Amino acid sequence: MEQSHSNIADASYKVLVLGETCVGKTALINCLVGREFRSSMLPTIGVDFVKKTFNVDGARIQLAVWDTAGQERFRSITKMQYRGAQGIVLVYDVTNPSTFTHLSYWMNSINNEISHSHNHLEPVPIVLIGNKIDLKDRIKVSTSKGKKLASREMAFEFFETSAKTGENVQLVFERLAYHITDICNPQLMSQYYPNLTIPEEITKAELNDSPPFKVKDDKIRSFCLPHVFFNFHTREVIIHLFVNMRNTWSGIFARLTLVVSLMLTVVVVVVVVVVVVVVVVVVVVVAAAAAVVAAASP
Repeated sequence: MEQSHSNIADASYKVLVLGETCVGKTALINCLVGREFRSSMLPTIGVDFVKKTFNVDGARIQLAVWDTAGQERFRSITKMQYRGAQGIVLVYDVTNPSTFTHLSYWMNSINNEISHSHNHLEPVPIVLIGNKIDLKDRIKVSTSKGKKLASREMAFEFFETSAKTGENVQLVFERLAYHITDICNPQLMSQYYPNLTIPEEITKAELNDSPPFKVKDDKIRSFCLPHVFFNFHTREVIIHLFVNMRNTWSGIFARLTLVVSLMLTVVVVVVVVVVVVVVVVVVVVVAAAAAVVAAASP
């Protein structure tokens, strides 16, 4: 599988890169598109993405790879991007065990958000990667732990990578492009290689070795369409965010209802306090007046 330098793709797919902050998501994406590695980078704010085209068994497959923020305060924005995602790269830092432990949050988030996304579907290929293996003297999460987690969570594949040296970075996305195409549009590969067949025993072995991640809702069925992307980066971000916001009106309405309810509660409390204060003032004034009258009486 080689990278394609053609500007025309047979299909385009949306890929999310997820994981805790500072695991190297942005560095991995920069490495993917040939940008210079920087050891010190600011955390991603919101979302950003790049495009990369691969040759998958003769088909030109373009991945729109979305870089997401791992910080908790940006997770509502990150969750918006799950809609329409057709592949996921889940990243942890092999030198930081807490980023490995917190993968449970991301797996639950993937399962919940994608299973409730009406335009998407199962299965969604997930590639689990342990990043920063160039820091050999600081590794605290073993390869065996990564493989075990990938097997338990039914990730399609597991890799260890280095955004600094580039080790396995291209391979991760090449393999993900293959898995997405195989699920969403297998006829693309067959049209280039119509006589290509895979022996049944190999197919069974692959399924046993790396079973697909499936969302909980078994009623949802796979339906993937090539994404259409515009030429301007800013327009793409705005349009994707607008589409996602359009599909979350129910959540926005619920939040507005809660805010209005809280405001009404505050207003009622303020009114009650004012009434109590007025009553107290009136009582005090009346009592004072009565005392003055009593004192003035012979």
